[in-house]
Amino acid sequence: MPQDPVQLLPGQKALVAGGSSSIREGVVRALAAAGAAVGVNYRSHSEEAERIVDDIRGAYGKAVALKAVVSDEAEVQAVLASSMRSGASTSWWRTQASKKMAPSST
Repeated sequence: MPQDPVQLLPGQKALVAGGSSSIREGVVRALAAAGAAVGVNYRSHSEEAERIVDDIRGAYGKAVALKAVVSDEAEVQAVLASSMRSGASTSWWRTQASKKMAPSST
């Protein structure tokens, strides 16, 4: 029987831009397995993002799908409002949003 992964990030939060796409999905899952609450950002593949979030919630804990083009300030503000409703730390989301991550071309 496999052992539970070491919880290196309990209480931490992570937002992965483009988190529903191939390799970034692995990053999202690894962060969740390490104990972080994860935000799975997507631009157009809501079904994939929701599938990943459902898997993470079932296996590890906290996850939320967040639709936004992170280079668009209005969309970032909408993500912040959504994160407040989901119980995520607003100060953390504001820090991530202020980094002005560019959307992936993948």
